Amino acid sequence: MKEKLTMIECFNGIGAQKRGIDLTNLFDLQVICTSDIDKDAILSYASMHCGLTLDLIKNYNEYPSEEKMIEQLTKANIGYDPQKHKEYDWNKHKKDVKKYWLACRISNQWGDISRINNFPYADLLTFSFPCQSISIAGKQEGIIEGETKSGLVYEVLRILQNMKDNNNLPKYLLLENVKNLVGSKFINDFNNLNAILDEIGYNVYWKILNGKNCGVPQNRERVFGIYIRKDIDNKTFEFPIPFDNGLRLKDILEDNVDENFYISKDKKVNLVNENEDNLKEQLCNKLLEDNLVEENDVIRHSYSISRLSEWDKRGVECNNSSPAITTRADTLEVVVKDERMSKQALDTFNNNNCNYTDTINPFNKQVNNSGIIPTLTTRPEGFKTAILPIDKDLRIRKLTPTECFKLMGFEKNDIEKCYNIGLSNAQLYKQAGNSIITNCIELLFEHLYKAQYNNRHICIDENFINPQVK
Repeated sequence: MKEKLTMIECFNGIGAQKRGIDLTNLFDLQVICTSDIDKDAILSYASMHCGLTLDLIKNYNEYPSEEKMIEQLTKANIGYDPQKHKEYDWNKHKKDVKKYWLACRISNQWGDISRINNFPYADLLTFSFPCQSISIAGKQEGIIEGETKSGLVYEVLRILQNMKDNNNLPKYLLLENVKNLVGSKFINDFNNLNAILDEIGYNVYWKILNGKNCGVPQNRERVFGIYIRKDIDNKTFEFPIPFDNGLRLKDILEDNVDENFYISKDKKVNLVNENEDNLKEQLCNKLLEDNLVEENDVIRHSYSISRLSEWDKRGVECNNSSPAITTRADTLEVVVKDERMSKQALDTFNNNNCNYTDTINPFNKQVNNSGIIPTLTTRPEGFKTAILPIDKDLRIRKLTPTECFKLMGFEKNDIEKCYNIGLSNAQLYKQAGNSIITNCIELLFEHLYKAQYNNRHICIDENFINPQVK
């Protein structure tokens, strides 16, 4: 029998927290309310988790007046642009009012957390607060109450204190944010947050988890905090054990991809010309590793082509993980044929009908044969990979939004629901980059279940005794 669990999702995004807990199949989860201002993420959440469709929008018969809907959306600050410090003008977008109002209605959306004084009781409150002010990709202004985006975490602390005063403090809290939160620049801020939560009444457990060690082929390190109310904590909670389930990027990629995702021929030629030697060195090593050619079959470069074992001795990760590399617009994973290889080598390679989808990065001199993709970002130009077979012209493309959602632990039908409700590729890229890997949430709540409800439960990661990841 499942354990009943009620939840409040702050900064809910597309609902990775809800999905991860649902994936455990251990909890009968009920979302009491959500709190976010990103109108398009609210739309995705409602379509993925609450059954929002165009037919429902069309046929729903309990809409209040247009004026009332605009008033409610504005009061909740839905659509606010934090970069421009500008409220969304719903009067100029009346054609969308019903769609967004209904999305908020069926997802119990309360909107801007700074405008909320208190929440009703829930067993769990989650708060993946904005990372822009602490991420290495941002300006790193810091966690400043009332001034920076990341400072919104203090609104959560304020509400939790009010909940304590009203004797309805949640049993559990879940925090998620970028790794830099516990870096040297912001560790004091993090410790201060934990000290406040300790004073409010929680025991603090935190750890950095990497998606590639939780069952998803993405090198994404994030800080996770589990906070258990002191009066119920039995102090047996432990974080998941890193494991490798064998899933790789090639298992995620789609077979048929629209031409719009491929870069132009001119950009391809420039990229290959600029990075020719490094690309060919990596490809030759890849051929040797997979025993498609013998070392003597490869006509070497003017510099030595090392075997993978020699690369490994120099500290390069060649097995089950990938080096941490950027996903900015200048990161493209590509593969080219080495025209200086012997005919025998090329014939061997082409006749094997190779369909390599392991990432080989021309801007990173470290060999990356792991099939683990670097961290996804909110920028669509950051999602780039290689499409083979190798015996055709080099094709370079972006990952599709569907592939990005799958790399965050969601399913293909999730993004189909988002497309059907009218969301664009740009919006979906942003939502994937802002989300949380659902597998990490699933593992955390399996371990919470084991600690608090059933100590005989065997978690997913505990079934992966071999192989384990250091």
